[in-house]
Amino acid sequence: MDITLVSTIFEGLPRQGPGMMTEAETVVQIRDLGYRVIGSFRLPGEGWWDHYDTPLSRRIPSLKETYAQNPGALAIVVTRLPSR
Repeated sequence: MDITLVSTIFEGLPRQGPGMMTEAETVVQIRDLGYRVIGSFRLPGEGWWDHYDTPLSRRIPSLKETYAQNPGALAIVVTRLPSR
C-alpha cells in the first residue's frame, strides 16, 4: 500500500480516537439505527494489553528503525501507535 495513502488516512483520524461510549449509549445507537440487541459481552481489559497493546509496543523500536528513512511512515509510527 502506498505510504502517502496511509498517511492521508491517518491524518483524517482523531488523534486520540473517537470518544468511548457506555454500553447503554451503544444500545441506544444500535436501536436508533433500526437494529435490536440480541446479546452482548465485554472483553476483559487484559485482552487488549496482552494481545494488542503490549505486542505492538514491543514492535515500535523495530518499526522506527525500519522506517527511519521514510518520514511519512515514521510519523505514523511515532505519533499513532501505542508506546509505553
